[in-house]
Amino acid sequence: MVIYQSGTKYDENYMSVETEDGMAVSSIQHGESVVKVCVEAAVFSFAKAKVLDEGSLGPEMLSSNFIQRNREQRLASQVLLRAVVILA
Repeated sequence: MVIYQSGTKYDENYMSVETEDGMAVSSIQHGESVVKVCVEAAVFSFAKAKVLDEGSLGPEMLSSNFIQRNREQRLASQVLLRAVVILA
């Protein structure tokens, strides 16, 4: 899950836009707009990796896999749900 910070450049691949009243905005070109508020987080899915040994904690089970990944690391993922943002 990713919650975008204020000031993040709008990316239509990962974000949907709403007004402050909660109405979806779809027909406007957003160009170089930036995020004012991220209302709902984006949800990403990563390829399943096989756990080799039942007794080991491989990279699949490390808590850091569930906490944070940078933008470059998310490129290998699939977007399940785009973030809902209000633009500045």
